[in-house]
Amino acid sequence: MIRPRLVWEALTTPKRTGLLQRRSVLILATAAFQLALYTMIMTPFCSAISSDLVPTTVTEKENGQKVFVPLDSVLEVKLETQLGTGYSWKVVEFNAGLLEFLEDSVVKPSGEKLVGTKEHHLFRFRAKATGITALKMHYYRQWEKDVAPLKTYEIKLQIN
Repeated sequence: MIRPRLVWEALTTPKRTGLLQRRSVLILATAAFQLALYTMIMTPFCSAISSDLVPTTVTEKENGQKVFVPLDSVLEVKLETQLGTGYSWKVVEFNAGLLEFLEDSVVKPSGEKLVGTKEHHLFRFRAKATGITALKMHYYRQWEKDVAPLKTYEIKLQIN
């Protein structure tokens, strides 16, 4: 570990011959090595943390609106659904050149799971290129073929 007091002493103390001079050079070299190593190791993790741990999250409140998403970040779309109704959300439109679909999952409510209990369907995308695209989803029953969706969710994404 870098000891700032020793580095400061090495920089400000008049150089003497012998052991003290070699010690000063060793301290400075060690400090420079540790700083370089720390930078090389931590830089990839810092960019991963910024894009994966702090996603842009949108809900039904943003329906019909324009949403700004940073390039290489994660977009989470969190939409309400109800247990036991047969309805689910499906992505029906997005530009695969700008967005990469990562996953979708259902976030179950904690506690007792009764029919009619609200849960959330979570979709995750990665913004992989700059541009503007629409993201459209339908809330429907899979077995009802010629029936309009119960709900439609659509946002316009500006990826910078």
